[in-house]
Amino acid sequence: MTHEMHEGARRASLRLPRSWRSRVVVLAAIVICYCALFYGIAHMRAPLNSKATGPPMFGPVVSDVWVPRKVAISSKPWEPGTEDELTPPPRNWRFPPIDLWPSAAGSAALSEFTPVTDARPDPPETQISQAEGKPATKPAPRRSNLQMLRWFRPQYAECALPGMKGSVVLDLLIDPGGQPVEITVAQSSGSPELDKAAVHAANLWRFSPPLWKSRPVEVWGRIKLRFNC
Repeated sequence: MTHEMHEGARRASLRLPRSWRSRVVVLAAIVICYCALFYGIAHMRAPLNSKATGPPMFGPVVSDVWVPRKVAISSKPWEPGTEDELTPPPRNWRFPPIDLWPSAAGSAALSEFTPVTDARPDPPETQISQAEGKPATKPAPRRSNLQMLRWFRPQYAECALPGMKGSVVLDLLIDPGGQPVEITVAQSSGSPELDKAAVHAANLWRFSPPLWKSRPVEVWGRIKLRFNC
């Protein structure tokens, strides 16, 4: 009798309370509902009235690797030394006028800071329009210009003396190395001293000639020096 009582007590202790059993049942039901919901979403397809086709929603989608299309290049980039091979550069060039004022004696020195840089073709490149008979500017090809690289200021220290002012126009024959090899006074200032000072300074100027077939060429350059008081 005592053994049967102990066995019954042991079985009663192993049984869960009624409240715990109801909780376990509710928890199991919730887990099953969530599993069913996710399973339905994973296998859901697009609506019947939709034109979209493809794999199920939230399913793995593997797309093709995008490869850029090869586009044919219709033109090649510009390279130095191409346009200047079409036509030779102009023979004559003209710099903007340079204004000078008196300064202290001995202040002139060779410098890379030039009052002017680029020259323009002289005369301008024009062509006659046969329709109207008037000069029309034609587009000039891309090419290099005549440039001044080094400058030496003419000696101009006195202004009170008579005739110590005026304009001097110089024509310079510039070799491919950028050095004036011939200097001509195209227009005198009326003062021999000013003309001589301008010619002396021009011998020390240095230039960068235009290119043709990727090589510098010999050109003429005209510069006007205006001596002011």
